[in-house]
Amino acid sequence: MEVVKICPFCGESSTLHVKDEQMYKYEAGTSAQEAFDDIDSFGRELIISGVCFNCQEKVFNRPLKCHEASWGKELFECECCGTPIYSEHNKSKKNPNAWECPSCHSTYDETGKEL
Repeated sequence: MEVVKICPFCGESSTLHVKDEQMYKYEAGTSAQEAFDDIDSFGRELIISGVCFNCQEKVFNRPLKCHEASWGKELFECECCGTPIYSEHNKSKKNPNAWECPSCHSTYDETGKEL
């Protein structure tokens, strides 16, 4: 079965293929995590909310598997809001020795201490 969703943020259409029995379980009230246990969190979020993979990266500040290398390693979580901070993706544009949270804009040094 094809699940087609329009992203509420960017308007792009996304298609995900799921097994018919999975969709029937989900529509009958089974949680998405249980019904789609072989689909990653990005796919499940697409089914639930319609948010496309690219927008999910921005909203949740988590890389798709194919982008993990370019984001670098997860250094720590923002003390203010809990958003994960990555070594390459969250480098501060103002300070080369700092990392910035994309959600609340808190700035941290390499040890995770807020500046």
